[in-house]
Amino acid sequence: MTWHPTALAIWLLDITAWLIYMGAAWRLLRILPNWQPLSLDAQQLWCERALELTRYQGRWVVLLLAAAFVLLVIGISNLWPSLVPGAMCGTGVLQAMGAPGARTLLYRALTLGVLYVWLVVVQIDGCRPEGWLSLLQARLLLVASPFMVLGTWSLAQALPALTTEVPVSCCAVLYDQVGGQGWVTAWTTDLMSSRAWFWSCMAASGVMTVWGALHGWCGRIGKGVIAISAGLLLLWLVAALNGLKFGIAPYVYEVLGHPCPWCFFLTAHHAVGFVFYGLVALVICEALAGLVAVSVGRHNPALYQDARRRSQRAGRRIMWSSLLFWASTAAPVVLWRVRFGGWID
Repeated sequence: MTWHPTALAIWLLDITAWLIYMGAAWRLLRILPNWQPLSLDAQQLWCERALELTRYQGRWVVLLLAAAFVLLVIGISNLWPSLVPGAMCGTGVLQAMGAPGARTLLYRALTLGVLYVWLVVVQIDGCRPEGWLSLLQARLLLVASPFMVLGTWSLAQALPALTTEVPVSCCAVLYDQVGGQGWVTAWTTDLMSSRAWFWSCMAASGVMTVWGALHGWCGRIGKGVIAISAGLLLLWLVAALNGLKFGIAPYVYEVLGHPCPWCFFLTAHHAVGFVFYGLVALVICEALAGLVAVSVGRHNPALYQDARRRSQRAGRRIMWSSLLFWASTAAPVVLWRVRFGGWID
C-alpha cells in the first residue's frame, strides 16, 4: 500500500464515513421492524428520534464520501502519475492499478448515486410526522452498503499497484484503441469527425438546457416526463462524453487524435476536466432527482406538491448546469478560432 498523503487522506475519510454509517445502519435495523407511524407509544417516539438522527449521520456520510471521491480523482489525475513509471496522466495510473482501479471509481460513483437519491427522498418527505417515506429512506440508506464495501475493497486492491516498478504505456493505450484494438473507440471516431462531435455536443447541450427550463417552469409529473427525461439524458451523455474526447479535446490539448479524458484534469490544461465532468455529474444527479421526484409524486398523492417542487428545482438546476457546460466547452473552440481561425481537422 502506498503511503502517499492523498491516499492516507482518502483512507481517513473512508474510515470516518464507515464509523458514522455503521452507527446509522445499526439503528435502522432496529427501526425497520418496529416502525408504526400511527402509534404514539414510547417505542415509536424512539424510532422517530432515531430516524431523525440517521438523517444527520447520512448527510455526513455523503459529504465524507464525496470528498474522498474528489481526492481520489485528484490523486489519479495529478498526484499519483509521478509514482508510476511511464505514467503521464490518469490513464497510466489506472493502467497500473488494473481492473480494481476502474472498479473503485465505478463503485464509489454508484454509492454516491444511491446516497443522492436518498437525499432527494429525505428532502421530499422532510420531517412529516406521518412518515410516508420513512421506510423508503431507511432502505435506501442500507442499499448503499454493498457499494461502499465494494468501493473500499477495490481501493485496497488498487493502491498497492502504485508502488510498481514496471513501466506503463499510458496514452499509447488510447492510440491502440483508435488504431483498431478498441472497436468502440474506433467506431465513434469513424462515425463522425471532430467537428461533427463538437456540434453534436453543442446541440445536445442546448436541447438539455431547453428541456430543463421547460421542466423547471411547469414541473409536470407523469409517465411521459420520465420517458422523455431518461431518453434525453442518455442521448446527451453520449453526445457530451464523446464530444469532449473527440470534439473539444483537440482545442484544449492543441493536438489532434488524443482522446484522453484524464488529460483534461492536468494542471497543464488548467484542470478544466473538473469543470467539464463536474457539470456532467451535476446534470446526472439532478436528472436522477427529477426522476425520483416524479415517481414519488405519482405513487404518493399526499406528497404531490412537494415532489413537484423538487422536480421543478431539478429542472432549473439541469438548465443552468447544461448552459454552463455548453459555454465552458464552447470556450476553447471559440478562443482557438479567434487566435488562429479555421477548425482542427
